[in-house]
Amino acid sequence: MNCPLCKQDNPRPLFEREQVPVHQHLLYPTPALARKTPWGKLAVVVCPHCHFVYNSEFDLSLMNYGQAYDNNQTYSPAFMAHLDERIDYLLQKPEFKRGNLLEVGCGNGDFLLRLMQRTPPEIQAWGFDPSYQGPETHLQGRVGFSRETLEKARLPEQADAVICRHVIEHIAQPAAWLQLLRHTLLPFPKVKLYFETPALEWILAGQVFWDFFYEHCNYFLESTLSRLFERAGFRVESAQRIFGDQYHWFELSLAEPNLTLPEAGPIPTEVWAYQTQEPVLLAAWRQRLTQLRQAGPLAIWGAGAKGVTLAGLLDPNQELVDCIIDLNPHKQGGYLPGTGHPIIAPAQLAERGIVSCLLMNPQYEHEIRDLLSELKLSPHLELPV
Repeated sequence: MNCPLCKQDNPRPLFEREQVPVHQHLLYPTPALARKTPWGKLAVVVCPHCHFVYNSEFDLSLMNYGQAYDNNQTYSPAFMAHLDERIDYLLQKPEFKRGNLLEVGCGNGDFLLRLMQRTPPEIQAWGFDPSYQGPETHLQGRVGFSRETLEKARLPEQADAVICRHVIEHIAQPAAWLQLLRHTLLPFPKVKLYFETPALEWILAGQVFWDFFYEHCNYFLESTLSRLFERAGFRVESAQRIFGDQYHWFELSLAEPNLTLPEAGPIPTEVWAYQTQEPVLLAAWRQRLTQLRQAGPLAIWGAGAKGVTLAGLLDPNQELVDCIIDLNPHKQGGYLPGTGHPIIAPAQLAERGIVSCLLMNPQYEHEIRDLLSELKLSPHLELPV
């Protein structure tokens, strides 16, 4: 087996999970259907040559981003604040004041529409995503959407900026995909690109084992991602960490790549150490959940990828966790993929007698505390990170 990035052989195993839900955001109306969710294998390895971390057992044919898939995060004020912070940042760039915009992997277009509502009226934008559901045009025709991939779609005569948020971690062959993307953009030599993707450094530093899941077949260190972009023919203009250090933010151009980047060297200690850490982490957190459950009913806050993964690893038979809380009304009343835990609204905490809540992401702590205060509820909040 060869590394998808550098094509070298002999990747080193980090950990395996024999059976995990393929999708973390499918909607299920009954617990029986939720427990019959499609399953896959997570076999996470690291390339000793370029330090790429990926799922060597990823099977693209299992993926199905259809109408039953809902990863909408716009019901969270904290997440919307993050989107607005990124939009504020982009609007300072000259290409967002005068040019045409493209978004690759736009989902249902929430970010692009929110951005375009604040741009000058002469700017136009196009979003591309095979899973897009909705009208083909918005904002009096200023925004168009296509269910084609960028490479197959009809492009405008000019493009000045490309946005690609939380896409590359889903791409089974990221090097080949980036080369195709660069080839597609060659008619626009001055185009600027903006990438956002989860940071492996944050996952490892916080020992966030529930951030490894099937939909994400790739996990990037900043150094690995920099070399990947450069070798695909892009120039890395800048790189930073955002959203509480959880995400990488890269800015690229089609200028000549900086091919003098240092070699990868030995596998970083924090990556290699995870091989022995995962079983210890799982055992410790099973014990902690058992302690919390002894004090009274326990809930997990968040029916997204983190909540699905943690519930599946620590409470597959619904022995410890009473329910999952989520702000998305489309998930409320449904059941968690894989385990079948019921998903409830925050207002239902009291009727279920919830004593403790496990928070999946520290970025949402203040939002959750404010909401609980409004509801006059005061469960114990456990912060794993």
